[in-house]
Amino acid sequence: MLGTLHRDGVGTPPSPAQAATWFGTACDGFDPLGCLEAGKMYDGTRGLPRDDARAGAYLERACAAGLSEGCELGGERVAGPGTVTSRRHGCACAVGEGLGGGDAAPWVVVALVVVRRRRQQKKH
Repeated sequence: MLGTLHRDGVGTPPSPAQAATWFGTACDGFDPLGCLEAGKMYDGTRGLPRDDARAGAYLERACAAGLSEGCELGGERVAGPGTVTSRRHGCACAVGEGLGGGDAAPWVVVALVVVRRRRQQKKH
């Protein structure tokens, strides 16, 4: 939220550097949208110098969290240390690679049902 306020200049003068810092902090706190926005901040169009290595790293994390926009944007980046050059190498976003966002939902429901039944059995 703070990154958005600094990026858009709501209640404070617009500050791309502060916005990128807050988005990066959100990403470090496992917020996929923070990772996506941090990656977008380093594309060279939002007031910061273009940094493909940083953008790629943040977008890769957004992709790994299941955000398809992170996969699409991350695939366009030039490789740097720890970054991904295409969707096929690292992100499980491409069709047929790993679990997609909707594939895990039934397994989560099954796990919750199993846990609930075990707890009920222990009470009796």
